[in-house]
Parts: sequence; structure tokens; C-alpha cells
Amino acid sequence: MISAALLAGCGASGAKGSAPVARASPASGSASPVTAAPAEVNPAGDIPDTVAYVPWASPDGKTTFVHPEGWAQTTLPDGVTFTDKLNSVTVTTSPGAPPTVAEVQAQVVPNLGGPGRATSISRTETVSLPAGPAVRVTWQVNSPPDAVTGKVYRDEVMTYLVGSAGRVVRMDLSGAVGSDNVDPYRKMSQSLVVR
Repeated sequence: MISAALLAGCGASGAKGSAPVARASPASGSASPVTAAPAEVNPAGDIPDTVAYVPWASPDGKTTFVHPEGWAQTTLPDGVTFTDKLNSVTVTTSPGAPPTVAEVQAQVVPNLGGPGRATSISRTETVSLPAGPAVRVTWQVNSPPDAVTGKVYRDEVMTYLVGSAGRVVRMDLSGAVGSDNVDPYRKMSQSLVVR
């Protein structure tokens, strides 16, 4: 069973608010469907290859990972979010057993993004991380409106769920669709340690 904390979703675009996967909610018959925000032609979200990475450890020392140096940190009751421009990484922990793809599809995927965010799931699959077997969900979602400009971006999110020692750790990596963040996402997800 996956805990309620992980179902609720973490800040996938932390600077813009939380962003797990969103589906157009069928409200009243007069509601219009939510439209996906257009992808940026040249998104300002690429994480530079030259960025330095620094470690973070949970207060109990049982969860660690590296993140780009200089990103703004927000402490959460069950984890942390680091953000910079259009990018974010959120890691949260809750009690639970290692999740299966079927459990994630049934319990996590329907809660990603929240209502009215035009959530679209690309795939849910089992992957291997140094932290152990994991389930990865790749999805897109509209960001909340920017606090200054009101602009809405289309975000791509990779959510990892890893179970170990009676706990489930969730890592959400988010950036604008079209950003070239494959290597930084790999570095952060491969650095995750769950004790």
C-alpha cells in the first residue's frame, strides 16, 4: 500500500507550486476541457552541464541525493524541494513497502497534477536505480501561473518511487518540455540513497 503522503504529490515545479499529474476533471456538462500549455521553442530550463552538485541528507540521514548547487531550498514536512528557474527536484519519504507498477498506476497516477492542469501520462515502468528497484512515471502537466507574469508553462516530470527498509522515497524531477535535462536528471536519480 502506498501512503497518502506520496499520493498527494510533491512539488514537481517547486517554484510554481506542486505539480504531480493532472487530468481534466469531468465536472459539469458545461465545463470545457483543459488545454495543454504550448511547449516553449527555446525553454530557459536547461540545467548547464557545468553545474556543480552538492549533497543533501534528510535529518535522520536515511535519504540522501545530490542536487545542483545554488538552487533555492524549501523544507517540507516529509522532505525537501530545490528549485531554479523552471526546474525543480522534490524528494519526500513515507512509510510503506516497495511499490509495484500496478500499485503506482492505481494509486499514484490518478492523483498526479491535480485538477485543471491537463495532465498527460507518457509511461509507467520499472527501472533500476542504485537505491534499488523503482517505478518511474513520465508525465506532462501545466504549471501553475507564474506569480509575476501569469505565464503557464508545459512541464515534463519524471517521478521515481523506491521502497527500502519499510519506507517509500519519491523523487520528482521537473522542467519545461523541450529542456535538455537528461544528464542532470540521471545524475540526481542515480545519486539517491535510501537506507
